[in-house]
Amino acid sequence: MRRTRVTGTILAASILAGCSTTGPFGREKLALPVGPSYVGGRGMQMFPTSPELLVNVKDAMSQVGIHSIVQNEDPSGLIILEGRTVDDRKARVTVLKSGANSTVSARVGWLGDEPLTRAMLDRIGSIHGTMPLPPSAVETPQNSAETGLRSLLSREDKTDTSLIRDRVDTGLNPPGFP
Repeated sequence: MRRTRVTGTILAASILAGCSTTGPFGREKLALPVGPSYVGGRGMQMFPTSPELLVNVKDAMSQVGIHSIVQNEDPSGLIILEGRTVDDRKARVTVLKSGANSTVSARVGWLGDEPLTRAMLDRIGSIHGTMPLPPSAVETPQNSAETGLRSLLSREDKTDTSLIRDRVDTGLNPPGFP
């Protein structure tokens, strides 16, 4: 009798808690990180819902080399964009609009192509205006340390004696060098 009561109590507690690790109180949806997340071959990112989001997603797909884009819509409101990459792999991007935010998820190829997926999600963010442009697209002034290193390594305006003197001052003398 006692064993049955203990077993029933444990069973009732596990049913109330559910199988989630957050417990019975606090089952709010877990928020996606600000940037893209990549799990199991699929990249996901949330963007603010706007009328031009779908156009921006198609533009980003074409910029990363996905062509032959076909759009389908699920009865639940899920928008599915399917296309082919340059090397003829299947790419599938889904857009789920829910309130103020839309979730864009993408999978390229059978197992997923993380660099291409991340590049596409970054492009969507930069086109949509929610993320800054990637560093390759923005002209940045050269770092002063980088400029200093270039001037140190360049041979312009330096004589051999000044180069040797610099080497002697640093203590980097090769064997047999005075």
